[in-house]
Amino acid sequence: MDITTSFFWQNVVLFALLAPSVVGIGISTYYTNKQAHSGGAKVHRPAMHSSAGETRPIGRLIAAAGATLLALVFSATSILAVAWALVKLLGLPDFVLWGLLALGAIPVIWVTLWTAGRSWHVEHLLEKGDDADQPVFDLGAYLSLPFVRRRPIRPHDRAE
Repeated sequence: MDITTSFFWQNVVLFALLAPSVVGIGISTYYTNKQAHSGGAKVHRPAMHSSAGETRPIGRLIAAAGATLLALVFSATSILAVAWALVKLLGLPDFVLWGLLALGAIPVIWVTLWTAGRSWHVEHLLEKGDDADQPVFDLGAYLSLPFVRRRPIRPHDRAE
């Protein structure tokens, strides 16, 4: 693969990662300014509930997916770049590179899962009108996984 092809695919991946965030910002802006354009009272509050009273999780889903994709791609490319540079600089065989990439997949998966749970949690807090709390760096704090015991987020973990 030459440098121009590589640059093209880097831009494609960057666009794919940034698109959900831009769409989420657009949806949030639309619902925030919806009342101002309707000629009613000019109160800038996001419409988080439909007329039937149920919540609209699409904005939360898009924002959480965008943050998760960013964490996945940036952590994976960091591991890939460091492992590749180390192997090439030291002149090690390729099987060492594959071993380092397999070991590097562990923190990449952990960061991706944690970011998914944390971003979903923060978006849920913001949807309720609360502020974001202090992050708990525990995989079981935000996700209910069968192999990780869920630890409740304590009130003193919240930001003051």
